[in-house]
Amino acid sequence: MIDRIEIFVTALSARVQRIFSSGAYDTGPAERLLGKPVLVKVYADGVIGCGQIRPISPGHFVADTTQSVVAAIKEVYGPALLGKSIFDIETINETFDLRLAGNPAARAVLDIAVRDAMGKALKTPLYNLIGGCCQPRIPLEWSVSMADDFATMIAEAKRAVDEFGIRVLCLKMADRRGWRRDVANFEAVRKAVGNDVMIGIDPNTGWTLADALSATSSSRSSAAT
Repeated sequence: MIDRIEIFVTALSARVQRIFSSGAYDTGPAERLLGKPVLVKVYADGVIGCGQIRPISPGHFVADTTQSVVAAIKEVYGPALLGKSIFDIETINETFDLRLAGNPAARAVLDIAVRDAMGKALKTPLYNLIGGCCQPRIPLEWSVSMADDFATMIAEAKRAVDEFGIRVLCLKMADRRGWRRDVANFEAVRKAVGNDVMIGIDPNTGWTLADALSATSSSRSSAAT
């Protein structure tokens, strides 16, 4: 049974700033809570399940902030979980629905921690409880912010590849200048990093269906994403 839940707001080693279709994201200065990740520990059955999430509002269509995640867990979700079995996922989710709707980040970080505890309690990797291990290694992805000029996006992509050895990039899309600018950004970054780096694209719901079809069709002329 769940007997204790701890919540921590964790520091970042560097300030992270991103521009995407719905606005801008900024983790802010070190002394500010807004934009910082939230770490949760769930104590149950002699194990500790851990989960972490980074709320990215204001400025994002997922509305959770660091403060709202902490408050939702401390005041509502956390007390409701005490005494419940970590294996009773359906009851936990139903409890969340009944007590406080929405708050997807707060619910997600608790779900991660509870499932981590399940794996530890059974002494098995969590993937054995959720369908198996289909990919033993997951490459680290680097999100490249939108920018007003090609050079800024290229510099960030090159830094990720050359300094940190990143082999998977994700370019933010849905530039205010239209999908053709997105394609141009993709082509510029592709030329800069070469064909051995995988590039994904993420318009964050900023494209219409017509934009998506046009942009992906035009991008096929470049090397594969």
